[in-house]
Amino acid sequence: MNTRLALVAALTAACLVGAVAAPAAAQSGPAVGFGDYQTTVTQGDVATVDVQLRNTEAASLRVRSADQHYSATLRVRDGNGDGTVRVRLNTLRAAGDEPEPGFTPADDADEVELVSSSREDTGDVLDTGRYNLIVSTAETSVASVLRVEASAEPGGSSTSVVAPGASLPAADTAANRTGDADDAAATDDGTGTAADDDVPTAAAGDQLRTRFAVPGLGGVVASDPPARNLVYPTDSAPTARTVHAMATSPDESIGVRSMTIDYGVDDGVPPADVHQLSRDDIETLGVDTTGDGYVDRSAQIAVQNLRTSTDGRVTVTFDRPIEVGTNDTLLASYAVRNPDANGSQDVTVTLHGEGVTHYERGTVLYGPAGQGTLGYGVDLRIESVEREAAPTAPLAPLDVAYDEAAGHLVADADTDALAPGRYVV
Repeated sequence: MNTRLALVAALTAACLVGAVAAPAAAQSGPAVGFGDYQTTVTQGDVATVDVQLRNTEAASLRVRSADQHYSATLRVRDGNGDGTVRVRLNTLRAAGDEPEPGFTPADDADEVELVSSSREDTGDVLDTGRYNLIVSTAETSVASVLRVEASAEPGGSSTSVVAPGASLPAADTAANRTGDADDAAATDDGTGTAADDDVPTAAAGDQLRTRFAVPGLGGVVASDPPARNLVYPTDSAPTARTVHAMATSPDESIGVRSMTIDYGVDDGVPPADVHQLSRDDIETLGVDTTGDGYVDRSAQIAVQNLRTSTDGRVTVTFDRPIEVGTNDTLLASYAVRNPDANGSQDVTVTLHGEGVTHYERGTVLYGPAGQGTLGYGVDLRIESVEREAAPTAPLAPLDVAYDEAAGHLVADADTDALAPGRYVV
């Protein structure tokens, strides 16, 4: 049986460019430098700055905007002794209220620590313009330039059938391909669906790769996607009335007799009206046995009781065991009002069975960073054309990556998880 896929997409983004100085010269005393003369990326993407160290394992790296509206000081340490620390500078996160995740080492053995930062402008993304880079020790320093530039216009989308685990360039040479990531008209006829002749056909076991030519999404993809959190609000805006989706996968089979979702962990701020949650507010509740993000076995008819509390706890009791296997996912979605809060809040889910308990601690993300399945307003999902309802876990069968060289968002669909039919990404 074949799985057919229709692709439709529209996204926006921006651009970052970096220029760096010469490598550190060989000498007896400490020396520092930059590995490349120039680094070019897109605003919103992640710049990689190669810092070279000789006869020292640590140095300071300063980032200063030419207009003096932004500055950051980092401490870099070479942890594997190769003389290089590759600093990943996420231009989407580096200027935010919590900039620490904006600076990370490309090699886990190395260390990059944000010592201090300041900004006069609002917003999380680094502004376009020139940034001066200075790497230094007590004995020496070298200057370079990072230039942030506006992005090119987004292009279109394309899809291809590739071998499972194929590297990103494989999508450009696959035989069964429709559309062109640089030509929006190739996959979208203006009606929001692809023409039948343009819909690729894949067999179960194939991997379907979709590319969106949207530069500037590297910083988004580098962050953890909100839709893979333990709880994901469809609309993350504070105080919004929206649907929260929960997904948990036990590591052993369990016959669930009750499920507790606790938003009040560590004095967290629960949804404003969670204590008023009723059965009518539950949209989906059941087991996903295939991994496509849809409920395959509904448990709503088995709900015996629903208890809530003002401290953010919701407990659902079932009149029979709800069997959840080791490869299954228990899904639930329900309507509540977000708290008046921004950022990440802790949440836990506990499944009680006969002699077996599954406990998972995770997060729910509110505010701009949690908007869209990938965050920051970027929404990626795969949906069945034949089903009326949207999937409870829209990223479940997708692996998401960013092709920095091409400036493409890349989504790989696991066809083993998809039932035969037509799908749209």
